[in-house]
Amino acid sequence: MKNNSALIFGITGQDGSYLSKLLLSKNFKVFGTSRKLKKKYTNFEKLKLNNNKIKIFSLTKTSEDKITKIINKINCTHIFYLSGISSVAVSHIYRKKTLLVNTSGLVDILESCRKIKRKIKIYNASSSECYGDQGKKKINELTKFKPSSPYALSKVINYHITKNYRDNLGMWIANGISFNHDSPLRPNNFVFKKIINGIKKIKNKKIKYLELGNLNISRDWGWAPEHIKYIYKIIMKTNPSDYVIGTGTKTKLKVILKKIFKIQKLSLKKNLKINKKYFRPNDIISNCANIKKLKKNFNDYPNTNIDTIIEKFLKNSYN
Repeated sequence: MKNNSALIFGITGQDGSYLSKLLLSKNFKVFGTSRKLKKKYTNFEKLKLNNNKIKIFSLTKTSEDKITKIINKINCTHIFYLSGISSVAVSHIYRKKTLLVNTSGLVDILESCRKIKRKIKIYNASSSECYGDQGKKKINELTKFKPSSPYALSKVINYHITKNYRDNLGMWIANGISFNHDSPLRPNNFVFKKIINGIKKIKNKKIKYLELGNLNISRDWGWAPEHIKYIYKIIMKTNPSDYVIGTGTKTKLKVILKKIFKIQKLSLKKNLKINKKYFRPNDIISNCANIKKLKKNFNDYPNTNIDTIIEKFLKNSYN
């Protein structure tokens, strides 16, 4: 591992931060890109990452030339594309921007690597949102895409772009199709974080109730630090392939909410309000991963259960 170096696009986000920590433990040299250079990054501080061990380059807007210069300068062996607009709700507001930003960043990376003509492993972060609502059917790598948001559409386009470069040019590219995976590092607009923050405000008497949208959605919820281990395992394989990453189980948001409110001794009737403005257009009602391929290739899978995830959130645990 002495000569391995990683370039992470989106390094300061939840996944990028956890991935940085993991790669450093594997003796990788870690580099990343960020729109703004700072002396301190909140997520790095929470994970007690040493900023001196991570070099971050300013990249306000991706361009093939800038990426080529960075790759040549650090001589990276692995690239992780985790950046872009990641909020489904935001993508409905900025449709064109989401499609352009999410796809152009990936194309710039692929074109740069193609022209450099050096073997670099590339991991593209895809999403279960690509599949839309599949009802009770579990989702695997062969399930047909049915994107219902601009974010999901951008991820579907990126999947086909990577497959084209891999199949026609022989480049090493893998798609990790991630189901929900959360931690306290998530931004405040993600539902788990929103619930926990809302409960704190209720207990501190700053608000009377928590406002949420559709509680009848079901998701395959995972724990981010555990999830990231499979991103690493996928890119360390000899041959590239695409993998669905999830727990293989799903839980309704209403069930999660009841569990948290019970632990915190709060009343759903008194401390919860449904607000239709938080309902997403064409929202996915249910999704769940079929993880047979993950089990077959790695002999294990992400298995932190929902009760443990809730406990970790309430304790504000990052590990």
